[in-house]
Amino acid sequence: MQTRMIGFAIGLVAVLILAVRILPAVSDKDVHALSADREADRRYILQAYASAGAAHFHHDAAAFLANNDVRWYLVADGKVALREKETEKPRIQQYFDSVKFSEITELDPPHVEISNDGTMAWVLGHVRVRGTQHQAQGGEAPLAFDAAWIDVWQKKDGQWRIVARANTEKDDTPSP
Repeated sequence: MQTRMIGFAIGLVAVLILAVRILPAVSDKDVHALSADREADRRYILQAYASAGAAHFHHDAAAFLANNDVRWYLVADGKVALREKETEKPRIQQYFDSVKFSEITELDPPHVEISNDGTMAWVLGHVRVRGTQHQAQGGEAPLAFDAAWIDVWQKKDGQWRIVARANTEKDDTPSP
């Protein structure tokens, strides 16, 4: 048994030495380039986040979904669903057309984290929304809620796309 352990340890050390020799060393220049790329990606994602927020006031479902992948997972209301841009766009447009937003305020600034290899990212958002919503029977009702979510982004063919969203909302509509 002890001979096997020694043999295993020698084999493991040999593999580690081989890996160190085969894998390229990361120079300071490479680390700086990776850091600069991640900072550019962070700025891109924050700009996309701001554009999605502005899409609410412009009632533009296409702009809101511009950074979503063709399909993405939505985790909300205790369910997991695979959504498709083609079917979600009309539903979101109908919602936007029924709402007049008076306020969308960030309760916390958006937080972006990008993986070390620059292929995955996540964004945390937290906002307060106020406005009015047209009712099917006529008239308008107050709209007031806080929303918090995490978007998972993946870099596909050099483009960042939202591939999953976990969302929660807390209704703040005043009671009649």
